[in-house]
Amino acid sequence: MVNVEKLNNVVTIKIEGSFKFNYFKIFKDGYSPYIDNKDLTFVLDFSKVEFVDSSALGMLLIFREEVMKDNSRKSAIKIIRAIPEVSNILNIANFGKLFEVL
Repeated sequence: MVNVEKLNNVVTIKIEGSFKFNYFKIFKDGYSPYIDNKDLTFVLDFSKVEFVDSSALGMLLIFREEVMKDNSRKSAIKIIRAIPEVSNILNIANFGKLFEVL
């Protein structure tokens, strides 16, 4: 499940369950309406993500590429509240260099 909320200049994307390839369309459909607004910050709430596979890491890279395609973009992407197992996967993949992982 993917739930998207926009409040002021923050788009929060809450993902639940095992974040795998079957989330591709729903994840992309969730963020796509906001992708061209350069004043937004994106927050990925991973508090209910139980597992992240390699295809999900690829989706995150595609998402980052789309958000950052214009160098003048002011927004940031934050990944918050990941459980230790998911946080470990993000660290092993060096995602802390590409995203703000909190």
